[in-house]
Amino acid sequence: MTTLALFPDIHGIDKETLKTWTARLAAGDRYRAGEIRGDERRREFIVSRTLLASLARNNLGLSVQVLSSVGEPPRLLTRDGEHIACSISHSKDAVLVGMNTGGSIGVDVERHGTRALDKLVKRYFWTAGHDYFAGQSPAAGQSWFYREWCVREALLKCHGQGNLLRLLGAPLQLPSQFTARVGQTTDLTIAAVFEGSGYPDVVVARADACGDLIITPPEPSAALPLLYNPLAQ
Repeated sequence: MTTLALFPDIHGIDKETLKTWTARLAAGDRYRAGEIRGDERRREFIVSRTLLASLARNNLGLSVQVLSSVGEPPRLLTRDGEHIACSISHSKDAVLVGMNTGGSIGVDVERHGTRALDKLVKRYFWTAGHDYFAGQSPAAGQSWFYREWCVREALLKCHGQGNLLRLLGAPLQLPSQFTARVGQTTDLTIAAVFEGSGYPDVVVARADACGDLIITPPEPSAALPLLYNPLAQ
């Protein structure tokens, strides 16, 4: 089972709720949270770990501990000692997490910004990709750029090998056991690369008035990206 959970606005979480969530972290992560400089980075750290644990409990019915070390990706450890592959990403006010019971996974989220995309594409992207970007409208070019960027970021996290600039310099290629899925709204792109096939479930998260983290399937009106296969575009 592969599942993604998006928390689209972590800045709306109040300080008391963050204190409650911090107290529930594993001892090592509580210490790491206290050592992080900057409120925004600390908030991202706390929310991502809390969201992973809640996702496992909500979708798998498992009580897990999120373990992480400096410079290493997080891991989900069940009470039975089983490890579940997981991945996290954050961009401005958005946090995306993913887990995969069938193998490795990597995820990426990006808020669209005011980057000089034409310069980045010209410098780092493959020739045919640069030519394609140059022929698009600004809006279409921006959407294409973030799709190509995010799926490669996710691939690096999933595969554990490679270099982003090298991946940007060639059309996307996946190892045979991996699947890529990308989705967008007008201002957000998410991507997942994972072992297996099909489409992950995508859910949204929020904090309720009592400080609990609530995970629910997206409502039809929610501005949540619908995933598609980037290799089929």
